[in-house]
Amino acid sequence: MRVALGRRVASPEALEKPGDYSGPFPELDAPGLEPTGRKVAVLLTGTGIARLCSPPWEITEREDGSLEIREG
Repeated sequence: MRVALGRRVASPEALEKPGDYSGPFPELDAPGLEPTGRKVAVLLTGTGIARLCSPPWEITEREDGSLEIREG
């Protein structure tokens, strides 16, 4: 299992440096903006922005406010 530590920020617009992450947010479908039932987190990597969806990823919010993201 790989472990990565990062900084949680309030919104995707606040991502500044690799390791910053935001979410989870309810995923919305576009045109009607209806919830799909999936959760989405965004992560700034060294090469760009990654969008992680549950499923297949497991996104769990911990008591300390951090996120645990595991491959499903």
